[in-house]
Amino acid sequence: MHLHLFSTPGENDLRYIVEASQPYLSGKSDATIAFMPQASLNVNHSLDYTVRAFDGLVRVELIDTEQMELPEMESIIRRAQVVYIFFAHYAQDTYGQAAHDDWLSDYHLFHDNPVIMLSDGAYVKVDGKKTSLVRAEAWILRKDQEKEKLEEGKLVVR
Repeated sequence: MHLHLFSTPGENDLRYIVEASQPYLSGKSDATIAFMPQASLNVNHSLDYTVRAFDGLVRVELIDTEQMELPEMESIIRRAQVVYIFFAHYAQDTYGQAAHDDWLSDYHLFHDNPVIMLSDGAYVKVDGKKTSLVRAEAWILRKDQEKEKLEEGKLVVR
């Protein structure tokens, strides 16, 4: 599995996201990105910005989780070479982080999987069984443990 996780691009700069997506899109005449903006009240602005960022490289298809039925969303995802969701982020300030930490601890009452939390502009890459932080700040929270700050370029121990 190849997975690239991006957070909200802090200063509206998608260049590093476009760059990371290119190997999956190049040479495909019908390349598609499934764009699923979450936690964004202005979907049209986000969609326009994303379409402009990927102009000439790929077709962007919107997945509107509030307006579409599951089969329609699944169809778009299956056609896509890239799924772009990254309007959710881990808070930068201590107060916001504490609130997110509490919420994620509640999540672990029902689920055992670790959670990776991305700050604005963060990029985590999963290549097979290797996971690493490419840029910015991120943390991993495992059930019944304190969160751990990830280091750029270092592999994440699962």
